[in-house]
Amino acid sequence: MSLKPPFQPDSLPDTLAQRVQVLRELRGFSSAKLAHLASIPLELLQDIEGGLMPFLPEVTRRRLARALRIPTEWLKQVERVPGLTPTAIIDETMPLPANISPMRLDDTVCPECSGVLHQRSFEREDPDGGKYTLVRSRCSQCLFQRSIELAR
Repeated sequence: MSLKPPFQPDSLPDTLAQRVQVLRELRGFSSAKLAHLASIPLELLQDIEGGLMPFLPEVTRRRLARALRIPTEWLKQVERVPGLTPTAIIDETMPLPANISPMRLDDTVCPECSGVLHQRSFEREDPDGGKYTLVRSRCSQCLFQRSIELAR
């Protein structure tokens, strides 16, 4: 794709994974450089570009858009939200679902299809300095994904 700035969203790919990758390449950034500029883990960017994240948390969307120098709407318009709520905000007094644990990174069972559920846990800090843990889970067999933010 040979786009020259300023480019328009209708000239970009219509999936989040492809759009982020094309914009990154058009800016001349490596994956590591974009992850650094957006202040997100490289693994998260790889998940996005690999199509494992069809939607983004608001903070991630803003950071990526700022690093790519595009409006956040350009990313949001190609996000695909499955039937499940992408992010659940849970406070420390609420019980977690049985198969989601903030500290366990081993595989568990998907509640939708009983496939292997892969989990990652990230320690994060919000713009106001508050600390939280982000737990991301995705199924190896179906479209089930869940991100949970746990306040500390």
